[in-house]
Amino acid sequence: MSEHPQEDERKPWFRPFDIDPDAARAIRAWWKSLDGEKGDRAAMRRAADTQALVFVPSYHRLRLALEANARCDRDGLAVMAGCLAALRQEAPPNGRKLPEALAATLSPLRFRRLLHADGPDEALRLLRRSLAMLDGVGGVRDVAAWAYALGAAALREDAARRLAFAYYGARIEGQPKSENPTANAADNA
Repeated sequence: MSEHPQEDERKPWFRPFDIDPDAARAIRAWWKSLDGEKGDRAAMRRAADTQALVFVPSYHRLRLALEANARCDRDGLAVMAGCLAALRQEAPPNGRKLPEALAATLSPLRFRRLLHADGPDEALRLLRRSLAMLDGVGGVRDVAAWAYALGAAALREDAARRLAFAYYGARIEGQPKSENPTANAADNA
């Protein structure tokens, strides 16, 4: 018998917008290990596409850690690895989640481009650009979940829809009443 469970017996480590706690620990440990793998981190940050990421040894350390007991979408995993390599500092646990941080930073036009990313390569490029606008600060587990979902073909549409609800919800709630037509309508009723 093989040392790895059969593909159909393994459970996904990723549940919609939540990561299994064991996988989250493995992802965080991998992300922290990049501090000692500066060449790999730099190669992943510079990777032009998901194909270039698979030529970096650190990507495979993450892949093997997660695939040992779970199914993984390889495109989603590559987008996640590339985005986490661009993450320079972890946000505090009580900090803003990625959609709220994007709402405070990204223009609606730039955000719509992200939502309509045409495949994992464009999702990688646009997410890394967005993280750069956030000064490379974000929650490892949060960034991992969104990057994986936006990179995985089977999850991309649902991820974009959920991200849109969270982004626009935060954007509208964060506006002063004079700029928020919904709030003004409620005040006038």
